[in-house]
Amino acid sequence: SNPHRSGCRVVYRPFTRTTQGKTRCLGVRNLSEKIWNRWTPDVAIDDHGIPSHEWIQPFSGYSSPPRFPVSYWIPSARMYTIWREPGTERDVHWSAYQSLREYVTARLDADAEVARDNGMWLNTYRRWGNHFDPAYFPVELSNGSIAHTWKTRIDETSNVLAERFPEFITADIITEVNDETVHGVELAQCAHAHLVVNEAVVDWLASVETKVEVQCTPLCDDRFRLNMTRIRPVCQ
Repeated sequence: SNPHRSGCRVVYRPFTRTTQGKTRCLGVRNLSEKIWNRWTPDVAIDDHGIPSHEWIQPFSGYSSPPRFPVSYWIPSARMYTIWREPGTERDVHWSAYQSLREYVTARLDADAEVARDNGMWLNTYRRWGNHFDPAYFPVELSNGSIAHTWKTRIDETSNVLAERFPEFITADIITEVNDETVHGVELAQCAHAHLVVNEAVVDWLASVETKVEVQCTPLCDDRFRLNMTRIRPVCQ
């Protein structure tokens, strides 16, 4: 999930083109636009990773990366999530967002391995970070696991789906596991934590109600046009 481990850095800029309007040289950067145009998904998930150990010397006063408003020099969880707030004021949208957030974090808590590791790292993170500086080492919990909330700023040119297509996206989620430099059993546990979240999202989508509006428009010669529109968000 993290390009740094491969020895190169790729800037993530979906839905953007070169100034000459040509196809980007890195094909992976074209995927977001193609997937959106074909499937228009309800939920966006960016499976991500953080260091399994300190990036820098602990207690040195240095933040890594420096541009982040919070510190990541100690792991805070086996799996934590970041949720972008809905980009609309509609109650039904917020209800769907909260329902999914509750469902996913409950599944993390129900998984014995993930819940055990999350509890262990949360205690360490609180002891050596949050206890000294709550703003720099924030703790926002949902069903016992860290679930940060990010503000959404509507912008039709944004690279973030929740900001670019607020009426379509039910949730825009970033998952974080401490997978950098690990291997063997530890790496398998990180993969398992990601699987718990992704399966939870799919199960939630399969369980909620969807609405489809059908509009029939008469044409000439006993013909008609049939339009079918699925209402967003899900869970209405």
